[in-house]
Amino acid sequence: MENQEPKALTDLIENPSEISAIISDPAESGVKFYQALSNKDKQYVAFAAGIGLIAYGLFLNRSSKKSGTSAGQKGGGNNLNVKKNQ
Repeated sequence: MENQEPKALTDLIENPSEISAIISDPAESGVKFYQALSNKDKQYVAFAAGIGLIAYGLFLNRSSKKSGTSAGQKGGGNNLNVKKNQ
């Protein structure tokens, strides 16, 4: 691994070209930037990613309940009508 100067998350605000480099090639630029962060900043990134995943999971859970409930009511009603006709 090459010697890299330590970076901080504030570098993203001070140098917007870092953000554009990460967006254009997250696999290389993003990982290099992350590896150059201090341990404290790496913990912040990991914590933010974890919170983001939890929020995304809650969003998916709510959206699946909304679509599942309306589909379940339609399907349940149709099944009852078929049983009555038999």
